[in-house]
Amino acid sequence: MFACQICNQVHKGDEFPIHATGGPWGGPALPAPPTPSALATLAEALTPDALDLTAGHALADFLIAAGKEKAGLVDPYVTDPDPLFKWVANDVLKIVELAPASNVVAAQRAFAGAEASYGLNREELKRTRYTTYEDLVLLKDSLAAFKADGTHSALQQRIRDQIKAMTKVDKPYAGMVRYFVKEFQLTV
Repeated sequence: MFACQICNQVHKGDEFPIHATGGPWGGPALPAPPTPSALATLAEALTPDALDLTAGHALADFLIAAGKEKAGLVDPYVTDPDPLFKWVANDVLKIVELAPASNVVAAQRAFAGAEASYGLNREELKRTRYTTYEDLVLLKDSLAAFKADGTHSALQQRIRDQIKAMTKVDKPYAGMVRYFVKEFQLTV
């Protein structure tokens, strides 16, 4: 997965939390000696190529093996992360923090993995998230004011379009925005 440089280099590095408890790895053994070329060959054999289903490890086998690991990080291509997290805005401190959505094990593990591996509640993120949150609240309040007086239907639509644009996957903090759109019961 892609991650920002700080998340990846400062926090995650080459760590990958798993929660599997059980038998030994059933795949190919590490080559002895582990030369770069031998490791490259092993990596090619284990890594599925989503564009070439005949190359490397079969994708179905890979997904089964990955499932057995009980990964501590959510794979957003396999699992929708939105139901696992919630966002908590603090208007006094002017921050928005990530938190587990519930006490369900999957949510707790997803949160613990995200927090430990990516540092998703570090100060600069909490503060920059709040700026996006403030923008969303301003748009929400503006929409409510225009609805109350029954005017400016074109402007109301532009506000709804802007909120919808903020939920797109290529926008910063889109998951947080989607969460608050649901919390605020906004129709966009």
